[in-house]
Amino acid sequence: MAEVIASARAIGVPAVVFASVHANHAKIVRMRAMGAEVIEVGEDFDQARAASEAFAREHDAELLVDGDDPRISTGAATLALEATEAVEAGALPSPVIASVPVGNGALIIGVGSWLRVAAPGCRVVGVQATAAPAMTLSWRAARPIDTDAATTYADGIASRVAIPRAVELMAGRVDDMLLVTDDDLRAAQAELMTELGITVEGAAAASWAGLLAGPRPDGAALLIVTGSNA
Repeated sequence: MAEVIASARAIGVPAVVFASVHANHAKIVRMRAMGAEVIEVGEDFDQARAASEAFAREHDAELLVDGDDPRISTGAATLALEATEAVEAGALPSPVIASVPVGNGALIIGVGSWLRVAAPGCRVVGVQATAAPAMTLSWRAARPIDTDAATTYADGIASRVAIPRAVELMAGRVDDMLLVTDDDLRAAQAELMTELGITVEGAAAASWAGLLAGPRPDGAALLIVTGSNA
């Protein structure tokens, strides 16, 4: 979201962000500090998204929805591009697995799209919270499956409504999906901070939590850790 707000500011376009009334307060403060108008509405991410769709129709605005807009996934793919360039330069070992937090799917679609081409031997694994498993259930069933609630504290991946386009694009780009508990996420947060000095929010710790929960890879792992709003 920071990239979208910065891009809008650079070209002189107002950025309006919709967030639930329970969204991470640090994120709200930072988005407003960057110049975005933040509208807090709805009890969760998906209610806020529905409000944003109504706003876009009423104001003839350009709507960007995580998981539904290929431009967001294309931007996310640059993370994987930087990693493979570092591998080619000898700065990083070649990964055998990439562990990626999954909310609506844009991040893993972008990362998976690039790694399929540049590092086809690398398994792409998505990680979600057990209390917000919509995209995991959808990927496994190869069709959108919504859940009644998304009660994880990790608001960055707390989505209960599957994005059909994202489910479609995850096919062929994702090798596996894992679910971790909120306790797993908190433990991963703590370990990243104590061992590496990296302060992250719950959603960002999902990649590390997933790696700890799953079988240890026989080789290097690429962890996508995004979101420092702890």
